[in-house]
Amino acid sequence: MLTIRPFNFSDDDYEAAVVCWNRNFPEVLETAVQYRHRDESREPHRFFKRLIAEAEGQVVATAVFCETWWQKHAGKHYLEVIVLPEQQGKGFGTAIYQEVLKQLAERKPTMLSTYTGDDQQPARRFLEKRGFSVAIREPASRLDLTAFTAQEFAPVCNQVTTSGITIEPLTELQATTPDWAHQMWDLHWIVIKDVPGTAPWERESFEEYQREILQNPEFEPAGHFIARDGQRLVGLTNLWPTKADPKKLWCGLTGVIPEYRRRGIAIALKVRAAEYARQQGYHHIDTDNEEKNPMYGINLRLGFSPLPAWLGYELTLESDENLHGAAELATGTE
Repeated sequence: MLTIRPFNFSDDDYEAAVVCWNRNFPEVLETAVQYRHRDESREPHRFFKRLIAEAEGQVVATAVFCETWWQKHAGKHYLEVIVLPEQQGKGFGTAIYQEVLKQLAERKPTMLSTYTGDDQQPARRFLEKRGFSVAIREPASRLDLTAFTAQEFAPVCNQVTTSGITIEPLTELQATTPDWAHQMWDLHWIVIKDVPGTAPWERESFEEYQREILQNPEFEPAGHFIARDGQRLVGLTNLWPTKADPKKLWCGLTGVIPEYRRRGIAIALKVRAAEYARQQGYHHIDTDNEEKNPMYGINLRLGFSPLPAWLGYELTLESDENLHGAAELATGTE
């Protein structure tokens, strides 16, 4: 018998949710610490829920759904439904998805969005059967640090330095600039608002930025690098470790403010970050980019090798009838 209940935010529930994720996405391992941090970083007034599905007393599936406040799209909601691989094909995904739609109905959503891997065929069939279609493709890629040669990019890096741009770790800015956190918040916004997506970005508050980034348990300032022109911050890149895979770093946001682009600054930032990572004993760096984003081409130039892409799926709901229709489509044995 299947039971679907609210997530109780206990250590056991977080561990169960992480197991579901990691069993499906072993190349992008998560930890319960990170799950809890992301949940606790959210503004309390913003809609957010998790569900747990249990069969015979064992967790077999999880779901998370929330409003996408990071995008300018009224009524858009994000959801994830994840079923343990060995429990797929038994109707558990269908059941928890139907419960998600039921609980979302009173919010009158206009669009549902989610992500899965290009290589996740069962998940893709599940979504496409229910009317979702691909709205964005974000290829993942990996840099093998044992084969990376910084010297190959010395001409570009020297050109950047000669132009007066300095590349330094965030620790140096912290040591010399009292309002460094606000400056990083401003730089983050200037860069991220140009990252391709399916809707314009909403700027997060400084308090949210602090909770999400600066208070992240895996935040290491020495792995965050900035480009400066005098006292002006003009670019950034950041590396994130994970306790789930101690030999890998994740490259998060990399970017340069508009008037400083196409000068090699992004390459210089990434080369400096790769050198740091290798010195720290890491084996590789993973990241992903929207397929038409110039940053993806920069990564390939640096030696990143393509991995299966992330696919962003969306389902437009023009009326309550559409939501009911989506619920009716949520039938079968997934």
